[in-house]
Amino acid sequence: MGAFFLVPIKGTILRGDFEEQWPDIELAVLLVLLAHENRESRIASPSLGRIAALAGISKTSAYDAVHALEGRFFSIQALPALGGAARRFEYRMHYAPYQKGSDKRKWLHLPASLVHRGILAEMAPAVRRLYLTLHAISWPGQLAGDPNCQRWDVTESECDYRFIDEDYTAPARLRALSGVGERSFSRAWNWLCDNRILLPNDEGVLLPNGTFHTVEDGTYAEGFIMPNIDSLRSERILERVAKVKAESSKVKAEGKRLKTRTSRRIGQRNTVEQTSSPFRWTPSAASPAISVPYSCI
Repeated sequence: MGAFFLVPIKGTILRGDFEEQWPDIELAVLLVLLAHENRESRIASPSLGRIAALAGISKTSAYDAVHALEGRFFSIQALPALGGAARRFEYRMHYAPYQKGSDKRKWLHLPASLVHRGILAEMAPAVRRLYLTLHAISWPGQLAGDPNCQRWDVTESECDYRFIDEDYTAPARLRALSGVGERSFSRAWNWLCDNRILLPNDEGVLLPNGTFHTVEDGTYAEGFIMPNIDSLRSERILERVAKVKAESSKVKAEGKRLKTRTSRRIGQRNTVEQTSSPFRWTPSAASPAISVPYSCI
């Protein structure tokens, strides 16, 4: 499996509080920010335009969501603009980070490609909620043949795909956990299947070594597979991200030119003032200032 990021909302989903605690836009923005977080410094610094593009929303909505999340997961620090560009922000995460040995029932382990390749932005809110819910009830596919697999302490990075037992996929149960209505649920399920983000187990999954694999154990043979999605990408969203980057570079370059031009003008004005100003006598330590009597003024 490729790069991944961790999201501490798995417990919220399994308790059935997903819809109540996470509005759609705030959820999308949180995922984008966590996918950009530096795990050592715990700082994320994507531009507002990049957040909006990768979340599939407008900049205004991204701005509102960022400030709605402030204090809950991170603090925002404004940074000086570089070369006249728009003001930049850093998002300093302060939620409790994952530690080795932590309760894995609190964490979703998501592929970074979900965000960085534009897949998240292509998902409708119902699709996004259902996808995250399916992740919450799945476990590493390599262990799906063992009845006690969920008790194992498996390293998530070893997982090439995830498996969902059919007993957990009853539509009523998934709708309750995800907060998705009946009609939206059907469309969301079909979207995931059509884009091969969710597969019936009997179709198998292509592993990195080029072989197909299915869960053949009798206990878990019926179910669904969530394969590695690193090969998927949305050209439309990635074009939007590239456009945001190009516009930012253009504004920054123009700002640098204006700053250089202004500095030159100030320098020229100071030179003129120095050459044309009348002589001013400045007393030194060797020649003390002259005190003018009050009566002479």
